[in-house]
Amino acid sequence: MDLHHLTSRALDWGVLTSALAGHARTVRGHREALELQLADSIVEVERRFQTVSEVWLVESEGERIPLSGLGDPQDLIDQAARGVVLELEGLMQVRNGTIVLDRLKKWLEARAEKVPALVEIVQAIYVCPELLSELDAAFDDAGELCGHHWTHLGHLRTHLRRLRESVRWTLDQVLRSPQMDGILQDHYITEREGRFVLPVRAGAPRKGLGIVHGTSQSGETLFVEPAEVVAKSNEIRETESAIQREIRRILVLLSGKIGGQATPLQEGLKAATSVDLAVARAGLGQCWNGCIPSCGDEGEVRLLEARHPVLVLRGIDVVPNDLRLNRAQPALVLSGPNTGGKTVALKTVGLCAMLVRAGIPLPVDEGSRMDFMDPVLADIGDVQTVEGDLSTFSGHLLVLNQILDGAKPGALVLLDEVGMGTDPGQGAALAQAFLEALVDQGVRLVVTTHYAPLRALGAVDNRFGLAAVEVEDGRPTYRVLEGQAGASHAFAIASGLQTPTPIIERARALMDQSSRQLTEMVELLENQRGENAAERRSILQERADLQEAAEKHRKATRRLADRREHLEQELVADFERRLLAQEARVKRLIAALQNDPSMQDAGKVLDEVRRVRHQVQESKPPEPPPQEERPLPAILAVGDPVWVNALKCEASILSVDSRGRVEVQVGGARMKVKRRDLSGVARSVLGKRSPPLSMPERTLPPMVPVRTDGNTCDLRGCRLDEAIAKTEQYCDQMLRNGHDFVFLLHGHGTGVLKSGMRDWARLSAQVQRFRPAEHDEGGDAFTVIFLGP
Repeated sequence: MDLHHLTSRALDWGVLTSALAGHARTVRGHREALELQLADSIVEVERRFQTVSEVWLVESEGERIPLSGLGDPQDLIDQAARGVVLELEGLMQVRNGTIVLDRLKKWLEARAEKVPALVEIVQAIYVCPELLSELDAAFDDAGELCGHHWTHLGHLRTHLRRLRESVRWTLDQVLRSPQMDGILQDHYITEREGRFVLPVRAGAPRKGLGIVHGTSQSGETLFVEPAEVVAKSNEIRETESAIQREIRRILVLLSGKIGGQATPLQEGLKAATSVDLAVARAGLGQCWNGCIPSCGDEGEVRLLEARHPVLVLRGIDVVPNDLRLNRAQPALVLSGPNTGGKTVALKTVGLCAMLVRAGIPLPVDEGSRMDFMDPVLADIGDVQTVEGDLSTFSGHLLVLNQILDGAKPGALVLLDEVGMGTDPGQGAALAQAFLEALVDQGVRLVVTTHYAPLRALGAVDNRFGLAAVEVEDGRPTYRVLEGQAGASHAFAIASGLQTPTPIIERARALMDQSSRQLTEMVELLENQRGENAAERRSILQERADLQEAAEKHRKATRRLADRREHLEQELVADFERRLLAQEARVKRLIAALQNDPSMQDAGKVLDEVRRVRHQVQESKPPEPPPQEERPLPAILAVGDPVWVNALKCEASILSVDSRGRVEVQVGGARMKVKRRDLSGVARSVLGKRSPPLSMPERTLPPMVPVRTDGNTCDLRGCRLDEAIAKTEQYCDQMLRNGHDFVFLLHGHGTGVLKSGMRDWARLSAQVQRFRPAEHDEGGDAFTVIFLGP
């Protein structure tokens, strides 16, 4: 009996590999996911998880690892290595594959800082530049051999086309000639045996007309090749043969070059498949919102809020549970009623152990740990073997014997309802002996049981931890409670299913006294625990309600603060408008006085100016609180608060350069000032909000982009992935140099580059906002990128 096959079947491992294959993007990746090999070392597990992290990183930024179009040209490459001449379609598949391999390697290497593990994988990819260039140029857009690259083939094709046009023109003239009246069956040109012919009536005179190449099914029509085109038709056949010979020569040439590069191409395909498996692992882990656990070699299991992965994939709302094993407590005994979730918890531990070795993120919470377990062995479900004439108990016993032989330190063993199928007393005793032997061999062990002696193991052997599935009001909640020895709750469940009361009472009476007392004690403890759990949930709910109320209060306070700031800004704006209006009015009065300088008018103007000044003073917003004098610190650090003397407001330091210039952030604006223009922030104003920047003397000029050669990135002629890489590097450089915006010159073209770069801008962390360039900035052939977080 193959224990590994038995374990995979018992844990439904095939469901997970099928789901993994569904996230692969290549044919080879799909095939290898279905036959996924588990890692044989913790180093390989860590490498696989590292590649998953890198896939998550780059694809969370809106990028997609370029694997599409790879196909599966492995067999074709093998054939070419054996000297087989590939057909045109096969050569196209190899050509597409080599292009994808080359693109994949360059794409990842351009992001080497983010994806070092993936870059290490694709170092095995080598595509001979001469082969890549030859294959890329060999075909046209229609997938045929390119006549511009293969010039002799192109000349032959042109000659053939002209010959055929000439023959058709000649035949058209024959059709129109008077000598064909009464001879033709119909007026059209067709082909027979690769030669152009005319339909002639069978009984018509045809002496000297031409060569007959066939008849119709009725025999009434002869297909005749007129003598005028026989010579050219012969030349057509010769040219067609020459074309086929030239095509054959090219196929032999290209197949030979592919065969000469078979080994590096095969290695490249393996590397690309490894990348695809990393993509598939990342996709499956993301599907169930999984996380990457910590992993060691000490046999520790700490699964937090773990969910059964197969049930999650089926869309079932799984109750999460915490499950633990460690060196001090290497075994866990799960007890409780049937259909309460014991087997689900058991399988969850086993599947998580296999998922770790597969390099797939687990459906658990952050902070979980699953150490490397090898092998994972399970005895779950019915293993009765009819062919071996074994009973259910005998079948399980045979599996237990094999597990005992194959178990070793670092193994994980899962046993469901161990010892069942025989006398309970003997079965429990035999099961305990097996469990103790397995723990003695250094394995990690999870078992489910209804046997009271096994549930009591934790009291006599501290290597065995206890856990029970919860039951409330006679119904399972599917929660696993650590440190509990759960009862089977057979009587409670029977009562919940409306089993007649006399039956239940008679069953209680039939139990021996010690068993009855043990059962009643366990049920009493379970009821008390249930009441405590209900009270705890009530307290947690009250705490959650208080937190929600506090959050609502915080949001309301924030809204009021925002409203106050908005009203202050409106007040300042209104003051500015009134001040400008009064200034204009004073100017008009002064102009009037200058035109008619009488003392009476001068007095009126003076009174009016005083009245305007009084109105302005009354409506002016309150000044910010005076700052206590405080010297600037000797050492300035990023994030420190400072006082900008010219603006009379507080700012935050963003950077300090070697020349003493300091970049600060004032509200939503950035500016560079000299050190001597700053002061320290007095304690009396620390924590106070800076006055609004909309006061006339504090308004900063808007950022108006002006296009120059120095701030324009020319992307014309680039593929989209090349353009993105070039733009990201350019934007990094411009940000470091203190620029606020750049122009991207992508042109119009087909629109693919323009739309692709604007899609990139929407998702890029380097871009604060963007827009098409105005007409005077270059028009829609440019995109203006405003840099910043």
